[in-house]
Amino acid sequence: MQFNFKNINIFMKYVYIIIKIFNIIFLKYFGT
Repeated sequence: MQFNFKNINIFMKYVYIIIKIFNIIFLKYFGT
C-alpha cells in the first residue's frame, strides 16, 4: 500500500490552517 505524499502534504496544510483558525478563535474568546 503506497501513500500519496502530495495528498498528505495538502491534508497537513489544511490541518495547520484549521488549527491556526481555532487558535485565533480561542484567543479571541478566552484571551485578555
